[in-house]
Amino acid sequence: MIRDLLIFFGAIVLLASNVWTQPHTILPVAVTTAAWPKIEVSFVAWDNDNRRVVDADRIHVRIGNNVLPADSIVCPPTTPPLPLSSVLCIDVSGSMSRGGPNIALAREAARSWIIGLSPGSECAITSFDNRHYINADFSSDTSALLRVLPALVPRGGTSYEEGLLGAPFGALGVAADGRNKRVVVLLTDGTGTLDIRRALDRARAHGTTVYCVSLGMPMPDVLKQLADSTGGQWFDNVTTIREAVAAYQRIAVHASAMSPCRASFIIPSQCSRTVDVVIGVGTDSATQTIFLPDSLTGGLAYTTGTTDAGVIVQPTTVALTLTSRRVESVVHALTTSVPYARIIS
Repeated sequence: MIRDLLIFFGAIVLLASNVWTQPHTILPVAVTTAAWPKIEVSFVAWDNDNRRVVDADRIHVRIGNNVLPADSIVCPPTTPPLPLSSVLCIDVSGSMSRGGPNIALAREAARSWIIGLSPGSECAITSFDNRHYINADFSSDTSALLRVLPALVPRGGTSYEEGLLGAPFGALGVAADGRNKRVVVLLTDGTGTLDIRRALDRARAHGTTVYCVSLGMPMPDVLKQLADSTGGQWFDNVTTIREAVAAYQRIAVHASAMSPCRASFIIPSQCSRTVDVVIGVGTDSATQTIFLPDSLTGGLAYTTGTTDAGVIVQPTTVALTLTSRRVESVVHALTTSVPYARIIS
């Protein structure tokens, strides 16, 4: 999912413990390339007591074997996350028995959400196939909520209508009773129908933000519209537990209005359309992949009298199409290393 040059993609990498023998979870939130070759990386990091890490001296960024000096690093003061009234709306249709299986991804993502509930937050769990169910009403008792997860068993078809709008326990109806900021996180691996106007009316009437996660498939347009129109986010083609947990953690950061750290760096010239940026805190790291548009990548297209792009052994005209705004070094290297070539464009 790409919006306004922000790339919401990446994987959480949990490595060995740091010098304090406490592991961290590092979550890349966004990367912007609008000022290329300067990039800005937004991220949050927690220690294993769920405390925010905002020590700028311990943050670094690496590409390949090169550790990049920071142009700037700004970490906001730690503030408590907003308490949430969240409804985890989980697809339990028959297809959830396939994949990883997908029901395992759903359970582990829900587990990470429940364990990470902030003080004052409450959570409810609903599920749906071609009907809808309430598995746990709003509670802040994490042990009670976790006990519900093994009972989520795949069966039946897929109905977004039932999952979100079913009476009396569709997720949007349950969310309306929340006492904090109201959030619905819908997870599915199937396609279904939804009266989008009715769903938006219900969500807006109670100030509910909807987030959507799809497993092993592109996000259906109706769920994209629901998430975008309520101020939420969506994450699609999730296929592993790690990706599912990462999606839920990103949603938690967004929904709780947690301000990320921001670090800006100057990226060396690249010929690749993708760049893997490793964000590190202490000895732990997470990788964010940046996908660059053609206008930001160095490259070269050429034509010669032969299909061999190797050694030019006689005077030849070489026509070049330059695919970057940063071309001076490319032309210089070519004209100095190929003395028989004449650049015509």
